[in-house]
This record gives sequence, structure tokens and C-alpha cells, in this order.
Amino acid sequence: MTGRSPYRTGYFGNSSQPLTIEETLPRRLRDLGYQTQMIGKGHFSPQRNRLGFDNIIINESGRYREGDDFHRWLMKTPYARMERDTSIGNNDVFARRSVVPETHHVNTWTANECRDFIDRRDPTCPFFLWMSFSRPHSQYDPPAPYDSWYDLDDVPPALKAPSVEQPAGQHAGPVHVGPRRYDGRLWSVLQKPFL
Repeated sequence: MTGRSPYRTGYFGNSSQPLTIEETLPRRLRDLGYQTQMIGKGHFSPQRNRLGFDNIIINESGRYREGDDFHRWLMKTPYARMERDTSIGNNDVFARRSVVPETHHVNTWTANECRDFIDRRDPTCPFFLWMSFSRPHSQYDPPAPYDSWYDLDDVPPALKAPSVEQPAGQHAGPVHVGPRRYDGRLWSVLQKPFL
């Protein structure tokens, strides 16, 4: 957000410490006339801190401190409260198929929100879009058909790091290739002339 090293900012990891630095990339671009939008995972503190963005639409993977736009949207669908039915936590290392279909999966929602922003943005000015997919960052819950694209017997076992106590191969599970597919959908929108 600042272009500065942790040694200059004093921020060395994820924390709830608010970013007090005023000079951020989206603020700088906004001041130069860009329309700025953040969609997806930000992990800002406080969560709704725009840090220079004109607007933010967030998915914080179940971290509900100040509300989560994806979960608000999902509550209006037949899949309300089902995103966590896999019993996979934010930092678990195992995988299961999502009980929420691709049409309502968080990656589909993120891509659709980005496409909507591009369609409704002011076409007379440049834009900066921060698009952050929360998957395949844990939890590992690909929707069908992505959970069956690869045979687990063909996936080599995970390498064991010297400091990790878990047996090799424990991380093997369904592979989620969704973000690449969604990036492709957005790329096709970006190929169109804007003016």
C-alpha cells in the first residue's frame, strides 16, 4: 500500500494495527484523477478503512469485525450460511469440495463484482482496480468441477519443510484453479474499448 519496506513503516506482519501512513498507492492515484476500487480480500484495519480507495467491496473470509459484503450477498441466496459447511477454518491445510456451487462461490462473486465495476465506472477517467481473490488461500474448498480435475494419485506428495512436524502429503487435496478462469473472464472485458 505504501511502497515502503517494513523497516520504514514499522509493519512487519498481519495485525490489527491500523495503517497510519497517509501516502498510499490508491490515494496517490486518486489524487491524479484515477477512479479507484478495491474488491475482495484486503485485511485492512479497521476493515472498512479505504486507505485512499474511492470505494471498497470486501470479502474477509469469515472475519466479520465490520461486515463482509460477500456474506451479506450470500445471505440473500439459497446458500445463506453454507460457505463454512465444509468445516474448514481460515488456516486449515486440508481440502473438501465446496457445498456452495460455482455460481455462488466467493471467487465467482469477486469476479462478478469486478466486472460490474468496470461496466459502471466513469469512462472519462483512468481507473485502478485492486482485485483480490480469497481462494485458493485457505480454506481449500473448490466447487465442482474443479475438485475433480486432477487425480490425487497423480499429485506428488508435499515436500516436508525441516521445521514442519506434519507428515509429507498431508496437504494434498482438491486443486482450485478458479482464479485463473475468472481472470480470463475479466481480461475479455478489459479487451473492449472503453471510450
